[in-house]
Amino acid sequence: MTAATLCFFLYHKYYKKDNVASLSIAPLFILWLICLLITFPIGDGGMIPGVFLPGAGFFLVPLIAGLLMVWLNINQRRPSYILLVILAVPALFIFTPFVKAFPVALGMGGILFVAAILTTLLIGLLIPIIGHYRRKDLLSFIGLIATLACVGYAFAKAEFTPSQPQSTSLVYIQNQDDQTAQWATYDEVLTDWTKAKLEHRRQQPAS
Repeated sequence: MTAATLCFFLYHKYYKKDNVASLSIAPLFILWLICLLITFPIGDGGMIPGVFLPGAGFFLVPLIAGLLMVWLNINQRRPSYILLVILAVPALFIFTPFVKAFPVALGMGGILFVAAILTTLLIGLLIPIIGHYRRKDLLSFIGLIATLACVGYAFAKAEFTPSQPQSTSLVYIQNQDDQTAQWATYDEVLTDWTKAKLEHRRQQPAS
């Protein structure tokens, strides 16, 4: 929410009537760079072998749709908003689940900034539509109010109760190369439940 608020504020500051297409170039270039680095095959891997994800080639779909939206904004003074919304569907359906799933799957501590980056990228890809709305300062203000409300609600619900216990992390890591496996946790401070699980697994004889 904070990332969206900042995006709307910055786009409001730099918005001009005829620069909607130009504001879309940077997000599309970043998405193209991501596709190039993680999905372009080179030899047995990619440009960055450690993060080569051939299955992420579907990122090209919102990239192509974004290029079409830019083309419409360049060649038409008032492009069809219905057509722009249809072209924005791939970006919404592909990136929105990642914004929610990354912090849940990988923990709030070290990966939360990735959700902010993805939110910023998503809003950038939607600029061909959002850019036509001149009151982005109003969207920024609404986002700020929503952010403060969410922070206040989070602090009000911060204490752990029997009905709202402390969340714990327990993951199973298996190494296929040397056929070993172990239990691990992202928690820096272990709860009694996590301690019991880890100690129980440690005491079991290796198979």
